[in-house]
Amino acid sequence: MMRLVYEASSALEAHMILNLLEQADLSGRIDGEYLQGGAGELQVGGVVRVMVEEEDYVVAREIIQEWDKHQSERFSHAKGGSSSESGYSWGSGLVGFICGVIFLSIFDNTAIVKQGVDYNNDGSLDEQHFTENGAVTRTEYDRNLDGRVDKRFHFERSGRLISSESDEDFNGSFETLTDFEHDQKVRSESDTVGDGIKDLQMEYRHGVLTKTRLFSPDTGKPIKVQYFDGFRLVKAEFDSDGDGHFDTLYQYDKNGEVSGTSHFTAY
Repeated sequence: MMRLVYEASSALEAHMILNLLEQADLSGRIDGEYLQGGAGELQVGGVVRVMVEEEDYVVAREIIQEWDKHQSERFSHAKGGSSSESGYSWGSGLVGFICGVIFLSIFDNTAIVKQGVDYNNDGSLDEQHFTENGAVTRTEYDRNLDGRVDKRFHFERSGRLISSESDEDFNGSFETLTDFEHDQKVRSESDTVGDGIKDLQMEYRHGVLTKTRLFSPDTGKPIKVQYFDGFRLVKAEFDSDGDGHFDTLYQYDKNGEVSGTSHFTAY
C-alpha cells in the first residue's frame, strides 16, 4: 500500500524528492505530475504527490525532513549575501544527489540556484529551473533529449511568466518567441525559413490560438491569414497573386476540409 509522504510545488521538486529517496534505496512514485502546465507550474488546485510504500514511510519522512532542514539553512545563508555557500556541507547522505542537481553561486550579492532533472540518465540536465533568492527567473528544457536546450521560459521576480523562446525544429536556433499575459500565451512570432525574419505571427485569446499570419519574405506583407475557433480552422484569406492584397477566401468545415471558396476585389 502506498502512502503520501510529500506534496510538491512542481513536478521538478517531486522528481528531486523521489531521486533523494532512491539514493537511500527506497522506492516510490509520483502522482499528479501531468496536472502541471507547459512551463512546469501547477494549474490552480493541482498537487504533485510523492508516494512511498507504507513500510518505508517513517524512513522517507526522516530523509525529507533532513533535506528540508538543509534547504532552509542554505537559503537563509543566501538571503544574507554570504559567500560561504561554495564550501557548504550537505551531509554525506545528500552529497551525491545535490551535487548532480543543484549548484549555488553568488553574483552581485544575489543567490542564483539551478535545479534540474536528468530524464534519460545521461548525466545532462534535461529540465532546469533557475531561481534568485527563492524566485524562479528562468526555466530551460531539452525536449528531444539531444543535449541541447530547445525551450526557455522567462519570469518576473514576482513569479509571473512573461515570455518564452523555443527551437521548434530542433536545429539549434531559437526561431520562435512568445509573449504571455496572466501566464497565458497572447502572441508568438517565428522565423520559419531561417533567414532571420519573423514571417509567421500567431495570436491567442485565453491561451488558445485564434489567428495566424504568414508574411511574404519579399514584400513583408501578409500573404495568408487563418482564423481559428477553438481547435478548428474556420476560414482563411489569401493573396493569390502576391500583389499585397487579399483576393481569395476559403471556408472550412468541422473536419478541416474546404467547404466554400469565394473571390473578391482585392483590398
